[in-house]
Amino acid sequence: MTSFSTVENATRSLKGTALSMDPMTTYRTKRCQKVTQLKLTIRCQIALKSKRPK
Repeated sequence: MTSFSTVENATRSLKGTALSMDPMTTYRTKRCQKVTQLKLTIRCQIALKSKRPK
């Protein structure tokens, strides 16, 4: 059980390094994060506006 988890962690770390080494993938992930943050902020603003008493 422990050996399996160790192998899984090793493969995950290897995948992570491979992804970080690829500039296009990192660019895409960063872009996705920015987009999600924008969407979240817009949703929060809409929620705040709708919750405010008129």
